[in-house]
Amino acid sequence: MIVSVSTFYEELNEYQPELIQGQVKTIQYFRPIYHGIENGFSTENLYIGLMSQLPEIPPDVPCCYMLVEDCMLPDCYKVSVQNTYLLLSKEYRNLDLFALSSGIFENQVMVGLLSADLLGSVKKKAELDVILLQGYEVLQIPLVLIDRSFNILACTDFEHAELSVSFLHKLFEKDNQIPTISSKEYINYEMSTDSGYFIAGRIMRDSSPSAYLIGLINGNRINDRIRKLFQILCNFLELRMQNDIMYRPDLYSSGNAFLHGIICGKYNDPDRIARHQERLGLRFYDFLFVIALEHRDGSSTDDQLHLLHFRLNSILGPYYWITKNGRLLILYDKKEKDPFTHIQQEHLQQFLEETDFRAVISLPFSSLDEFAASCGQTLAGMSVLQQKKDERRIVFYENIMIDHMLLNYGEIINLEKLVPDYIWKLHAMDKEKNYGFVHTLFTYIEHNLNMTQTAEALYIHYNTLKHRINRILELTGADLTSPNVVLRLFLAKQVFSLLTEQHLI
Repeated sequence: MIVSVSTFYEELNEYQPELIQGQVKTIQYFRPIYHGIENGFSTENLYIGLMSQLPEIPPDVPCCYMLVEDCMLPDCYKVSVQNTYLLLSKEYRNLDLFALSSGIFENQVMVGLLSADLLGSVKKKAELDVILLQGYEVLQIPLVLIDRSFNILACTDFEHAELSVSFLHKLFEKDNQIPTISSKEYINYEMSTDSGYFIAGRIMRDSSPSAYLIGLINGNRINDRIRKLFQILCNFLELRMQNDIMYRPDLYSSGNAFLHGIICGKYNDPDRIARHQERLGLRFYDFLFVIALEHRDGSSTDDQLHLLHFRLNSILGPYYWITKNGRLLILYDKKEKDPFTHIQQEHLQQFLEETDFRAVISLPFSSLDEFAASCGQTLAGMSVLQQKKDERRIVFYENIMIDHMLLNYGEIINLEKLVPDYIWKLHAMDKEKNYGFVHTLFTYIEHNLNMTQTAEALYIHYNTLKHRINRILELTGADLTSPNVVLRLFLAKQVFSLLTEQHLI
């Protein structure tokens, strides 16, 4: 067996050549881009490198050459009928297959054999199905390639029913993240289910995910060989996606990056923001909103957010977006103050239920200098929902604004002090005799002191309510003709609700 190495023989030491059966021979003047060994299926040897780095005389054993075109192939190689040549274009000259498959030395040939076929297909601009089929022939596991809107781009022997929205978000949870052998950290996911063992890899484009490859392995384990080859296939699909498929630029593109700068405080002068917006040609309607989305348990991965973003685009239409601290922030504009149509809200509600996410929508604003503050509104809204243990999927900040104010105020003073003493007196009587005085008074306040509407809400007779209200006023001495008293009682109602939800009373 001949192992091709560079002229620096010590580079082979990391592979402990004394453990490799057969002869180890250094070929001078041949400095390969990658290392290769006998393929294990025949007596041929594999060499990978530039044509200009070939030895002057071919080795005296049959060889398989994977060569990057940088000069003419020497005549002495052309006449050798025992050799096989795989010619690659210059664009693949710096592709680091060696780094992709670092590990056991014997695995390098597996990389070479798989890579040669795939590189040839990529060079010929083969369809994604063809490339995926070649990977399937080596891996022997069902494969499916999806884009970030959950559309299937290519597949081999895969049951589409497996790929529900909820399944994909479960697959891309943090607990399933697996560090990979490449320089990109945490780009693989693995998960065991009743159907088998799933492995997923991210296909990148311009430092952003553009698609995902998912494989199904029978049983509940995955070996190193499949994991490495799967990663190599992901990288070759990445080449193919970069060459032929274009994706809509996201918030990190050069034209829109300054929106991220606004959030980070890089742009805080309204005039500067307006000039930058005009220079970039960003045009918005009359009303802007920030929509923040977060997983209900507070944890989500970038991949979950990317998948969520593309699916949302089909529901909401075009918008700008950014991921920050495990949340998806959307800058969304409309002609009217209501950010959603009834149909849009229904579709959004259904999708958030499927993915176990929730959304908080900011107050409307009109210029980008309010963008950062509006992001703060939505994130504060998320915190309020967490403290209140609110299960709603879509929440408008205006509906929890008072809760937000009270919770912040509660960090300075005991919230119970915002409740008049006579309410606590009524509460004690309710606990002892079950009169329902507090609930009656708060319902009366909620319905703007309208007796008829309050009686209907409480399912009691008008005269019964009138008698109960008179009794409450007699016990408390509250003057409900005073706007200040009514406002304090309304705040007391909010505080009572917060304390009850947190089981503090």
